[in-house]
Amino acid sequence: MEYLKDYFKDRKQVEQFFDGVTFKFLFMSDNMAEFRTVIPMNFNEDYLNFSVTFFTEDSSEFFCYSNFSDWFERLQLFEVMAISEETHKSESMYLRNYVDPK
Repeated sequence: MEYLKDYFKDRKQVEQFFDGVTFKFLFMSDNMAEFRTVIPMNFNEDYLNFSVTFFTEDSSEFFCYSNFSDWFERLQLFEVMAISEETHKSESMYLRNYVDPK
């Protein structure tokens, strides 16, 4: 899965890749919310689940299932992980530090 390391160069690429994909809310902790694809995706002949993590505000509310309609505009994207269905190994495809909006 090394070919997936840092696959996405910017937030816009992530947004386009996941356009219309349904995610399930997993958990929120330390102002971060994690979501995972509901159905594995075939990517380069590998079946992968994807985990997407956003920086959040304490007051953020999420539905159990969502397609991130406007979240990329409202929240800062922290990380995208690819998780192999077969081996359960993971690889970071995108990772950014928090940027204070002030």
